[in-house]
Amino acid sequence: MMIIITVDVEGTHSQNPVDLLINGKINNEEFGISKIMDLCDYFQIKASFFIDIYEYSLHGFSVMKEVVEKITKRSHDIQLHTHPAWPIDSRDDHKIQEWKRNNCPFDPERPWMYQYDLNEQVEILNKGKELLERWINTEIIANRAGGYGANKTTLAAAKLTGLKMDFSAFRRHSNCRLKASANTITTIDGIVEVPTTGFYRARFLRFPKIPFKRRFVKTDIDWAFLEELKFYYEEGERHNLKFMVLFMHSYSFVKMSTNFEFFEPDYNEIRKFEKFIEWALYKKASFVTVNEFWNSYNSCPSTFQTRDYIPTYSKA
Repeated sequence: MMIIITVDVEGTHSQNPVDLLINGKINNEEFGISKIMDLCDYFQIKASFFIDIYEYSLHGFSVMKEVVEKITKRSHDIQLHTHPAWPIDSRDDHKIQEWKRNNCPFDPERPWMYQYDLNEQVEILNKGKELLERWINTEIIANRAGGYGANKTTLAAAKLTGLKMDFSAFRRHSNCRLKASANTITTIDGIVEVPTTGFYRARFLRFPKIPFKRRFVKTDIDWAFLEELKFYYEEGERHNLKFMVLFMHSYSFVKMSTNFEFFEPDYNEIRKFEKFIEWALYKKASFVTVNEFWNSYNSCPSTFQTRDYIPTYSKA
């Protein structure tokens, strides 16, 4: 099975969002994007970083360009992450809320892509795509809408801007307006929709042991336990699923307080990542970037047209 490590790169909370949430700088050591690349390079694999490039309106063009160059210099993949604005978050200090509201690149009342019409979404995607392509001198082929907030219009806009793939779909997420498969490819209006893969986590009544609730959990290093990630991979192999999206953020290895005032390294998440990568390589997993995945898909699309399957994990 192919595993695509995707990292949403964003920093819009705290007094020092770039240092703390993108670079993860704590006590002169970095636990953000550099730490993720360090571990990937150790295992001789590459990740795809989805950049919320619109944060140039918060941090400045030079800062965002430096973030992008930090990734490309190490030969990791860059793709687009679209946050046209940022929703008001009550966990933020009031000054931070105002700072974001006053510096949105688009409409502060409309933080999600699905709230914009076709022409507006084309404008948003074009602005981000063209800026990234100018900085990295390579074609951007994929987008992930911020907060999974995409709709069918997002895909129509993606096609008009020359994108080939979208990574926004998240099964039954309240913010996602796309009707797509949970764990397999869906082609919508010529755009290849790669979903946020996941599984059901079952909860049981103690006596008798009967499942009473199932929650869809994405294969995110911060959401799923190590055994659940292994379970998804093995069940996917067994049921002919072709890929797994290992979801991450630039701050996946950073623990923070709810008010974004206290930060520390999350060594448990680092160890989980290391153990899963080591295990998956032992299982002969093929780690690919978004660009590599597109090339594989494009060479033989029919190979990826498999039955959708959602495994259910229940702890013994």
